[in-house]
Amino acid sequence: MATSDDGLFKRSRDDEQALRLAALAIGFSNTEAPLSSQEVRRRWYPDASLDTFTKSFSRDRARLEQCGIVLRSSGKSGDWQLWEVDRAASFASAPATGTPQAPGELSTEDAMALEVTLGPLASDPSFAQRTDLILALAKINRSFEMLVVEREGDAPRNARLETLGSALASRTPVRTTYQTASGDKGERTLALLGQFGLRGHTYFVADHFDEKSHALAGTPHTYRDDRFLKVKPLAGAKSAGAYQVDADFDARDWRVLPFQIGDASLEATFAVREHPTSEAARALATRGALSEDGRTWTVTVADEDAAARWAVDVDMDPLSPASLVRTWHQVLDAARSCTATAPTRDVASALERASKPASATHVTGAGRPGGTTKARRLVALIGALSEQGDLVDAEVVAARLDCSLDEAREMLSMLSDASDTEGALRLPLVADDSFEHARLGFATTKGRPVRLTRDETLAVLAALSRVGATPDDEIVSRLITTLAAPSVSADEVTAALAASRTKPTPGERATLATCSQALADAADLRFAYTDAHGEKRLRTITPDHLYTEDGYWYLRGFDHTRGAGRTFRLDRMGAAESVSPELWPADDRTDTQPTNATPADAANADACIRIDDDGLLDLFAWPQAHVVRTRTSTYVVAHDFGGVWLPRRLAACAGKVTVFDDALAARIREHAESHFTMDTAQTNQ
Repeated sequence: MATSDDGLFKRSRDDEQALRLAALAIGFSNTEAPLSSQEVRRRWYPDASLDTFTKSFSRDRARLEQCGIVLRSSGKSGDWQLWEVDRAASFASAPATGTPQAPGELSTEDAMALEVTLGPLASDPSFAQRTDLILALAKINRSFEMLVVEREGDAPRNARLETLGSALASRTPVRTTYQTASGDKGERTLALLGQFGLRGHTYFVADHFDEKSHALAGTPHTYRDDRFLKVKPLAGAKSAGAYQVDADFDARDWRVLPFQIGDASLEATFAVREHPTSEAARALATRGALSEDGRTWTVTVADEDAAARWAVDVDMDPLSPASLVRTWHQVLDAARSCTATAPTRDVASALERASKPASATHVTGAGRPGGTTKARRLVALIGALSEQGDLVDAEVVAARLDCSLDEAREMLSMLSDASDTEGALRLPLVADDSFEHARLGFATTKGRPVRLTRDETLAVLAALSRVGATPDDEIVSRLITTLAAPSVSADEVTAALAASRTKPTPGERATLATCSQALADAADLRFAYTDAHGEKRLRTITPDHLYTEDGYWYLRGFDHTRGAGRTFRLDRMGAAESVSPELWPADDRTDTQPTNATPADAANADACIRIDDDGLLDLFAWPQAHVVRTRTSTYVVAHDFGGVWLPRRLAACAGKVTVFDDALAARIREHAESHFTMDTAQTNQ
């Protein structure tokens, strides 16, 4: 281990590699004339033999290209090769602060809008390209002085998921060890065709790939991210262009309902309500078959208990087979008799652990980020230090680059130390003793905004596809012109933007744009909101952040009508507009709890539930909830906003969950009783 010049941080071999790559990026970005191999060796590899230098510099050039810096040969000086930055391939065409924006360039406002709109996907564990998206957004919005908007969640970095996401984007086959739901393990080589998110997991649609013939088997299957035990890209396949995906392929065709995972065991028929819930409406539109009169819906079922519980959750009534109807009644009966259990010490421990989310640097399937990953972060930060006075704040770095505060401070220390042996090509940073922030003192040596890598470009396009962007959108055109990797073709841009079928409707897209703009402007929002019961009310909120889950977009904020934090689903919002606080109607402005608030509203607290069957975690979405596991039990800690979703969800889980709050148990019983009474009345009619 090495120690930094300031003595604060001990450095590993990966750190030293990242430090050298950062120094090369700074050096080549600030030299006008090409550098000979002799000069490169003297400045950055002084202790290496000629043979070691030749091999090391070759590897480092490949690593720099993964960061977005492309070095190319530009002839010879005597016996020595000359090297320079390929500026067109490496550097973004971004205007300096205070200079006019040229036509077709990405503006500061564009960059901020992309950060706000796409940031939620960088916190979504089911978005396979989230690591590349995080780094892409760091290059797009180069402000590390203050946060534009908080990101929701603490999704851990998953090295295998990153590898799979990169392989999917580049059409690289992967050799894998995969464990099925039944526990069987097997080796297989897969061609990844597409992906979709469900219940916090990424599912890949993949076909078997023949390594000799490069042929696909023609029988795609779905694979869940956490069941991959080993993943390794197939050597040499990437450059060979191993396989193509049909233009009309859509991974969403493989997305099934939660009770359809596995082999179908029966066919079920459900009654269709006149006004189905949004979840039911989406199922009716994508799976099964409606009768000619639209009053019944028939669909295949793999798990009968899951189908019965899903029906309770989405307010659908099963008609056949009789065994499914019986199971559904049993779930409702269990919910009608729900009672609370006295909380144990484990409950208090689960609540305490949930209040302290796991560090965002926790890694699944790998150790700490390697030297190249650290270098990619450093190069993004170097690009943010392009003008005198530019400041990088450690807390903002930690939030935007998905790392701990200590790691962020260490990165600022590394930026301060990155230099050639002579100290001539070093960023003139002014930093405090603990590296809480660093400022570019003067611009004799400076960073340059760096283009996105190919993987980062494809990640941004995949994220833009999720929010309904098209190739004709001006912001997409400006992004491609200003920042995208030159190797991404126009056809690839079009295909990437057409890849998602979870696009918002035009109305939802307009709402998303309005919410994003309000967050960027620190403005308040007023909109008409239709709740799960179909009741529409005018709401005025101060928005906090957007997030996405299971194909839905949500907005979290302080509701001035309720006087408390609330979460709103964007597809239930209408006529959204930004408003200034001084323009609110007096009726909208409530700084305290309204007098007609229910006890649940007043509580607005975390509810702890013991899950007695882990399958419920996959069957249902648990928005913004924390899963806490002890040696003997699994707990879900969810925020109870006093609405209907939590009692409805727990009614669907009845018999397999334990609640510890009397008021919550009463709401579960009330929900189940009203559902049972309504269905009995309909049956009698």
